[in-house]
Amino acid sequence: MGNTIMIKTTKTSRSLTRPRCVTCGRSFVARRADAAYCSGKCRQRANRARQTTSDIDREIEATRLHYWELVRRKAEARGVTVSQILTDKAKHFDAEGRVLVHAIVNGQILIFAADDIEQVSAAITASAAVTPSDTDA
Repeated sequence: MGNTIMIKTTKTSRSLTRPRCVTCGRSFVARRADAAYCSGKCRQRANRARQTTSDIDREIEATRLHYWELVRRKAEARGVTVSQILTDKAKHFDAEGRVLVHAIVNGQILIFAADDIEQVSAAITASAAVTPSDTDA
């Protein structure tokens, strides 16, 4: 019973490959198995980037909600549905890639076909300048 054999085992706590920093891409010696950043500077840079992205996402969402509120108010002011407001200037493309725009200008339904949106915009602007009394003569 007095003869005891001691076996020393070695524990490998780190992998043999060096991880890459998710911010700067450099390889580094990790102090922890789940380390993702090479330094506090890179960790802070990643945190600020995430914060900026979430600020932009919040701003986009607020703008989207504001847009739909304006569309709703426009429909309410005109006494029509939101759907009618949205289809007043519905854009479509034909097989040749030309832009087709259905627009209501001075109470008339107009359909424009052009190669690009600038041509359509110019045509709508020109049509809006013509009043119904000009077309009666």
